[in-house]
Amino acid sequence: MSKGKDRVPQRERRTITIDKDLEAKLRDLQGQLIMAGNKSWSLSAILNGVILAGIIGSSKLGKEDWKIIKSFLKKNNVNLKRYPIKDYIENLSNI
Repeated sequence: MSKGKDRVPQRERRTITIDKDLEAKLRDLQGQLIMAGNKSWSLSAILNGVILAGIIGSSKLGKEDWKIIKSFLKKNNVNLKRYPIKDYIENLSNI
């Protein structure tokens, strides 16, 4: 058997630009998950989880939620202070 067939594919490294406010929220989420679960969480794991949650949860977003997203994409400005991450932390920590 060839060794090449047994290898797990490597993840590709990507470079992206993240809005400062979004990065701060992601870092806050990362810190809270680390404290809640006493294990390490990389920023890329947090970002991948948030993206996946967004894709899965997008069917549950209301019209106002989509307006906020559209506004952010157009103006690159959003107020995240009114969106607590407590539920996200609790749900992910309990898995």
